Amino acid sequence: PLLKQLKSKYPDYRIVYNFSEDTIHNYFKDDPPCPGIIEADFDGNGEMDWAFLLTYKQKQKFIIIAALQINNKWSLEAVTKFKGKLPYELYLEVAKPGTYEALDEIEVITKCWQEGFRNKYTSSTAGIWYMYMEKEGVACFRTKEGWIKIN
Repeated sequence: PLLKQLKSKYPDYRIVYNFSEDTIHNYFKDDPPCPGIIEADFDGNGEMDWAFLLTYKQKQKFIIIAALQINNKWSLEAVTKFKGKLPYELYLEVAKPGTYEALDEIEVITKCWQEGFRNKYTSSTAGIWYMYMEKEGVACFRTKEGWIKIN
């Protein structure tokens, strides 16, 4: 039901599967299903949720979707959106609960950081890291106000 719901809500997107060889080699050390899919409890309700890296069929934009399991139903939320060419070194990882602070020198990876960006945040729940191979990334956490980002 989840993949069917995802396909219905985002019919022109697909799960990213074409990653660089380095990304795949380094990522599969812990045997996740795919560098564009992760599983954790992102909203703190004790249920396992999913995050998906999706690309538009014409490959000029992509989106990270959180699929939150709430009362035995799936709620799909857009975590962040990107425009431009999909970088094959981009992948998702689970951000562990804890305190996150922005780096002193910020290398801007995407323009989407302006919306929902924070300099510091402490989370009691897991979040979503999106990052580039051998570069810093962005941690996204779900709050009552929506998704926030820390690089």
